[in-house]
Amino acid sequence: MLNYQLPFEHQNIYYDTIKETDRTEVVHILAHYFGPFEPMNHSMGITAKDFAKFAELMTDYVIDHKLSLIAKDKKTQKVVSVTILKDFLDEMPINVEEVCPKLLPVFALMGNLAGHYLEANPEIQKGNVMELLVGITIPTYWNRGISTILWGASEKIAQEHGFKKIVSCVTGLASQHITLQKLHYKEFFSIPYKTFFYGETAIFEEITEILACKLVEKNIHNAF
Repeated sequence: MLNYQLPFEHQNIYYDTIKETDRTEVVHILAHYFGPFEPMNHSMGITAKDFAKFAELMTDYVIDHKLSLIAKDKKTQKVVSVTILKDFLDEMPINVEEVCPKLLPVFALMGNLAGHYLEANPEIQKGNVMELLVGITIPTYWNRGISTILWGASEKIAQEHGFKKIVSCVTGLASQHITLQKLHYKEFFSIPYKTFFYGETAIFEEITEILACKLVEKNIHNAF
């Protein structure tokens, strides 16, 4: 069993926190693989070009906060997977409407889920709950358990920084399978894509490969 003490290696993959030297590769992966292919982003027609500036600002934010993680191929030294972590109550200093307006419906749905969680947990303070915001692995490294390992390491990071829980808005089949089936998160609340309205439009009704976006949570206090 891995102990997730960063940095560590497993099956020729190196795991560590994101550093300034990783910035260019992290931005590229976020823009080219998460931007266009996350289900809601894809439904909104978001391209790598649309997402590029958002990816740059997000990467700057997470490098400053020193929580987020990467996996690198030991042989090539290339980044192959990225996991973005933050305090659930922190807002990234990004003007979504200005940087990537196509993301507004995505943030509206995720904000709806977060609102339900905060309403049910009004006692939450900064430092209590970590959010796993983004997890993406490039396709040529799929089915090797890399995201599962990174997300397991995320729990270790959360514990070391004093967080008691970790939550995530899981939007696709892979992220829901990893969190709910492999890592034993619990579903807190879900919003079916077909029933979510942005203004007067069922904006995500064309998403058919998965039924709903789910907010999941896990108690990680004393988990290790």
